[in-house]
Amino acid sequence: MAFDMFADQISEKFEHNEEYIFTYINELEEYPLLNWIWSEYYKSLRISAEQSNGIVHELISLSALHKSDKQLANTISRVLPFFSFCYKNDLTVKTASD
Repeated sequence: MAFDMFADQISEKFEHNEEYIFTYINELEEYPLLNWIWSEYYKSLRISAEQSNGIVHELISLSALHKSDKQLANTISRVLPFFSFCYKNDLTVKTASD
């Protein structure tokens, strides 16, 4: 199932085959926002600009710990600008999961 994210006129998503990234952070205290997203994955979330900033940092940390995982790196490099843009432009992210 895709996890679609929308903010203003931009959008991004975690595809079904990318959900595995949440297994890397499952219940680790270092990733509270990513764990929150995973625990609420099938609900409609609202992610504040401040939370987007925190997600950016959690994704960077995750990427640094798993450098050899090219799919993870590709996923993070794709969604990172979305969250950064939302933070810099004070946008709330709305989500939908099918």
